Amino acid sequence: MIALAIESSSTQLGVAVVGDDVAPCAFEAPGARRHTELLGPAIAFVLDAAGTALSGLDGIVVDVGPGLFTGLRTGVASAKGLALGAGLPIVGVRSTAALRRAESQFPGAVASALDVRRGEVAYEFPGDDRARIGGFEELIGGLDPLVEEGEVLLVGNGWHSLGEELLARYGAKVSFADPVFDTPSAVIVGRAGLEELHAGHKSSAMALEVEYLREPDVAINWSTRITSGA
Repeated sequence: MIALAIESSSTQLGVAVVGDDVAPCAFEAPGARRHTELLGPAIAFVLDAAGTALSGLDGIVVDVGPGLFTGLRTGVASAKGLALGAGLPIVGVRSTAALRRAESQFPGAVASALDVRRGEVAYEFPGDDRARIGGFEELIGGLDPLVEEGEVLLVGNGWHSLGEELLARYGAKVSFADPVFDTPSAVIVGRAGLEELHAGHKSSAMALEVEYLREPDVAINWSTRITSGA
């Protein structure tokens, strides 16, 4: 099974072709903030590098958030368009879930948190089937019972600003993942998506939903616009 994966939930853009028994072909632009400009060429590049076409894929995988609003819109819209155009199933992977899966070999609990700005983080603890958004108090509330049971690995850039406080509170009971897992890569997202495809957890492009976790900064007042237009 082979899939195209798109990761655009952070300032980093990533695209990869991942397969069960082959090395992934990937493109990454860390911190570029040029998602709209680079995504199309990046997709063409990795497909060519992998020696395949859309028709040779078994599915499209895309990070559906939580993450930065503009990046998610770009990545998810492109993934939906590709899936619809090629008649392929699509799999949405949460960024927080992808990070937790990336460190699945850790013997203890793995908790992920991503910086979504405004002093908030998107986080996910073991046993969750969704991401949540909050601040320091919410993270402590989730970590306390995990630390009581054993060691906890913290994955993602959402823990960075809390490092000293967490070490002072928990000591050696918590550890921090390698910085390579600060944000999910397209390869990480793609591998998580392949697991979902194998399990039959796929959907149509029209049914795919994005997990923004909060409302956009600006909303169109349609009632005012319709009234003024009339």
